[in-house]
Amino acid sequence: MAEFFHSASNYVPSGIAGLDKILGGGFHAKSLSLFMLPTNRGKSAIKGAIGANMVMQGKNVLYITLEMSEEMIGHRIMSNIFDVQLDNLKTFHSTTLQKQFEKVANMCAGRFKIKEYPTGDMNSNKIRRLLKELENKQDWKPDILFVDYLGLMKTNSARKSSAKHEDLKTVSEELRDIGMEYDIPIVSSMQTNREGYDSADLDLADMSESFGVAMTADVTIAGIMNEELKLINQYIWRIIKNRFGQNQQEINVGMNFAKMKLEDLGDMP
Repeated sequence: MAEFFHSASNYVPSGIAGLDKILGGGFHAKSLSLFMLPTNRGKSAIKGAIGANMVMQGKNVLYITLEMSEEMIGHRIMSNIFDVQLDNLKTFHSTTLQKQFEKVANMCAGRFKIKEYPTGDMNSNKIRRLLKELENKQDWKPDILFVDYLGLMKTNSARKSSAKHEDLKTVSEELRDIGMEYDIPIVSSMQTNREGYDSADLDLADMSESFGVAMTADVTIAGIMNEELKLINQYIWRIIKNRFGQNQQEINVGMNFAKMKLEDLGDMP
């Protein structure tokens, strides 16, 4: 138990000091963590930016995308790690990109792998097959798995008669099982319902389609960005469920959308 209490291998830091402090070090192995945001408020951007932070720490990151293409996610990750704006990155020739890669390669001991799947075609069994394939063919294991995002997955044994909320609860349980089996953190996201779209007081009841998903998750982080915060590219992250520390804690986080970078604002009001 003493080793468990003090072993950094039990969690992967997010690179956002305030969040890591609240979560007891970072995203914990054998757990499912969710970001809950309204549609078009940066669910993918947040997960990609945190994944980039982790690669810079030397962690291996596997990012499964069910909504955007591998190239679009890769574009964001490169912009973040290269510290180059998204639009400027598009103008780079292959030789310039190669130079940028060589410039940061020594700083990135970890590897970021992206795998794209069709929307509504992904389940936990397919993720297991992917993990086994990466291990057997490439001798590579992730330290953390991002799924973008849980609401687009289906169950391992889909039933035509089952309700959507029942399926999503099962999906969350099956996804969490992968974290338990492979001893890694799983990070995904869910959308808010209509009532939570522009709310400044998000809670678990604002999760879209399935309250059962909220019950399964170990950590749920509500990303609040109303029109006022949107103007200054800032979030309030409210921890509304936390099995590793206190609930209802808030931190301020900036988002540089031009470079897809998260900015730790510390105690800034």
